[in-house]
Amino acid sequence: MNPSFAHCAGRWKNERYLFLDQLGSGTFGTVHRVFDIETKSYAAIKEIKPTHGADILHTTMQEVVLLQEIQHNNVVSLLDIICSPLEYTIMIVLESLDLDLFNIIHRTDFSNVTREFTRSVMYQCLQALAYLHRNWVLHRDLKPGNILLSTNGLAKLADFGFARSFQSPPHPISFDHIRITPWYSPPEIQLGSQCYTAACDMWSMGCIFG
Repeated sequence: MNPSFAHCAGRWKNERYLFLDQLGSGTFGTVHRVFDIETKSYAAIKEIKPTHGADILHTTMQEVVLLQEIQHNNVVSLLDIICSPLEYTIMIVLESLDLDLFNIIHRTDFSNVTREFTRSVMYQCLQALAYLHRNWVLHRDLKPGNILLSTNGLAKLADFGFARSFQSPPHPISFDHIRITPWYSPPEIQLGSQCYTAACDMWSMGCIFG
């Protein structure tokens, strides 16, 4: 499925999305928390400019295509795509949740985190991962910051910038070399291998919840 930008004509962030604050920034652009005036709900916008490089734009398009094709309760949803011809900017509007697992681990009293909560989050993440692998998608960048959480305990996998489609297992296939958070990446990626399977995601899950 190819991403379509035809519906973006004449729409710009100030017409619908009220920018509130910046959630983060990195190689792939800047992420903002916004308020959607039409739906009266919060969302996240990932803003990418061509100045970030052709590789970044290509990776962004791959992320959009994957998010258009996958639908799961524990995977963050793609809500909209906005193009700004004046500022040469592409914005991906994504579902926004209240917290992420990184904040839970590092910015709260961890003694208040129950075993039941941990099991629930892990189960939901494994459900999402099983769905992705059944549909031949590798996430490749699983880490606490990419696991979003709502106040009622709903967990969703996010940030599919490094995600790729793969072929029927157990045969390893070749991927481009990536630089992801080393604490959660498997040995084959740490050693620079470009040939691996869905087991790389399972390793990351073990590092997060082990």
